[in-house]
Amino acid sequence: MTTTLRPLRADEIASYVPRVSTAYAAELREHLHLDDDAAEARARRSAAEAFPDGTVAEGNWLFAVEDGQGTRVGVLWLGEPTDGRPRACGCSTSRSTQSTAAADSAATRCCSQRRRRAGWGGRGSS
Repeated sequence: MTTTLRPLRADEIASYVPRVSTAYAAELREHLHLDDDAAEARARRSAAEAFPDGTVAEGNWLFAVEDGQGTRVGVLWLGEPTDGRPRACGCSTSRSTQSTAAADSAATRCCSQRRRRAGWGGRGSS
């Protein structure tokens, strides 16, 4: 199977950012035990820093992961560390049986699991 990467288009970024922000807020509630307002505020701040005015900030790259037929099967977000911790995570999910939002959510969960196994997250961590 052939897999290719291409930069996300502006319209894809516009639809991706709200989904990843919502998923991040849910992770903050679940893993850091933040209340709804705090989790959503933190997720909004993070999205505003990474995607100012709907663009990808310097030091961040968003790619569509596509199969050999050109079907998007996931998103790869790479970012330079700003706090000494790597932020790159690569997960892909099949779009053939899942909606875009569900697939992006599954990719976010996959990344979260990888981060937890690497010692990230947990109570009291930021």
